[in-house]
Formats: sequence, structure tokens, C-alpha cells
Amino acid sequence: MSNPEVSVVMPVYNAESYVAEAIESILSQSFSDFEFLIFDDGSTDGSRTIVGDYVRCDGRVRLFEHSHKGYAHWLNEGIRIARGEFIARMDADDISLTERLTDQVKYMREHPKCVVVGCDTLIIDQNGRQLGVDRHESRPEFMEELLLNGTHGVIAHPTSLMRRRTLLTIGLYREEFECIEDFDLWLRLTEVGELGNVSRPLFKYRVRPGSVCSTKFRTQEHHADTIITQARMRRGLKPLKRSVWPYVHRTDDEAARLQLWSGCFLSLGNRKAALQYALSAILRRPFAITSWMALCRVVIPQYIKKMVRNIFVKPVNLHRARESRTTSNYA
Repeated sequence: MSNPEVSVVMPVYNAESYVAEAIESILSQSFSDFEFLIFDDGSTDGSRTIVGDYVRCDGRVRLFEHSHKGYAHWLNEGIRIARGEFIARMDADDISLTERLTDQVKYMREHPKCVVVGCDTLIIDQNGRQLGVDRHESRPEFMEELLLNGTHGVIAHPTSLMRRRTLLTIGLYREEFECIEDFDLWLRLTEVGELGNVSRPLFKYRVRPGSVCSTKFRTQEHHADTIITQARMRRGLKPLKRSVWPYVHRTDDEAARLQLWSGCFLSLGNRKAALQYALSAILRRPFAITSWMALCRVVIPQYIKKMVRNIFVKPVNLHRARESRTTSNYA
């Protein structure tokens, strides 16, 4: 296979519990014209052995073994040596649904201005249990606006399918922004084309409290401020006056991360998962009021919350407020 249509690029680091399922999900795609480039980033568990078994069974799988250098480095290496027109991202602990590549390649063919497309995701936990559905904006103009105002998850990085030629043109990932390299890449790609999302779940995204995205909030926050400032300056826009990274992310504390996950699952409508994470936060820090607040958000019914707000929050006279503004404007 000299010129496959798609090159799937997947870095692996100590993912022996999940990597076989991730590989199987790619090999079972309804779209079959691809090569599968897997970069072992210096794993110390059995990941390398598991990947090696698939290399021997399927000629589309190629394994590259290296010392630990970080994901952004190997993503760039994969793009450079890829033979496909499109680059499909994959993470070693996630699962691509059968129609993922078929639907995304079709989307790119139908939208020639699009340079990267993602999709909606099914959120699963470390045991594979479904926790909710994460819907993503699919209108290009709104996606760019969200990015410029600091919204990170416009496209779920491991769901992305990108045009290789465009990536080479803009200079690939910037490795100095490891942990948030996708945020920077999306903003630079919007300067040469459009972003998109397939508006249906084609991917199972696994959330784990110990994953990279849940343990490096401080690094992500620092990089995000730099990235968004640079992107706005390139467009002649004023920098944001506030940090673009939510306050809740600014912690290296395990209990606070569990509280964050509890809130995320509650917003997804999965009260059971939210309760599990809130209780775990209490076990970590039983005397922290924030842990108990996370639990209260889950267990107190919505109508009681509204009743309490009505009692303690003074209502605003909107008509009087409008009159006051009008008077002050013409004073």
C-alpha cells in the first residue's frame, strides 16, 4: 500500500490496559484505506509488546520505538513520515467507532475549505462505562470565535482528521506548547481554512483522574494565555484582560480535580458519575468545604436550589434598572 488515503497517528505511553482496544477500534473501521503509525514514547509497561503483536498480524500497523520525548514530538514525526492525504489522530486509551473515518473523510470531501474536522464524543470512564455525550459546535465562524475567547475543547484532539499538506504549510505542532498543543494548532489553522465537527458521536473519549489533561492544569493555563495573546495579536485584536483558563483548573490538588470531574458529569446529565466523583473528593479531603459543596450540587434537588436562591438573593427590578441607565446616559 504505497499511498493510503489516511494516516492514523497514535503516540503510546504506558497504556497497556487500553491500547489493544484502541488499536482494534481502528482496525475494525468501515474505511480501510489507511496506514496506522504507532509511536511508543518510552513505555515501561507492556504496551510495546501488545502493539508488536498487531504489527505481526496486520501490515497496515507500523511501530516506532523511542525514548520518552512527549506526544507533540511524535505527532510531528508521524505527520512528516505519513503517506496519507489526511492525518487522523488517535489516543491509546480511547475508542473510535466503526464509521468514524468514513464519515470524517466524507465531510472533508464535501467541505474543501475545511482543514480539520472532529466529531461529537461519548464520554466513558476508566472501565468503559458511558457517562454522557459531549456535543461540539460545528459552525466554523463560531468555532473560531470560541477559540479566540479562550474556549479550548472546540475540537476534541484525538477525534481530529486533518489535511496533511496544510499541516506542513503552517509548520506542524509547536512542541513548546506540550499538553495544549492542539489549542495552538486550531488557532493557526483557522488562519488558512475552516474548522468543522461531524454532529454525531463517532468516538469514545475516556476520562481518567490521572490522565495528562487532568494533572497539568498549571502548565496548560500558562501556555493558554500565551497562545491566545499571540493569536489575537496576529489578527489585530486586543488581548483578553482575564486569564483564558477557568479558575477551577488552577490546581494540582487531587481532591479539586475530583470535584471538577463531578461538576463535568453533572453538566452532562450523569448524576450517578457526578456523585461517585464527589464522594471520592470527600474521601481525599473530608474537612474541605469545597468537597462537600461538590456533593451538595449533586444531591440537592434543583427545585430546592431555586427556592434557596429566591429566599436569599434580592430580586432585581429590571424596569427601574433600565430607567436608571437611560437617565444616566442622557444626564
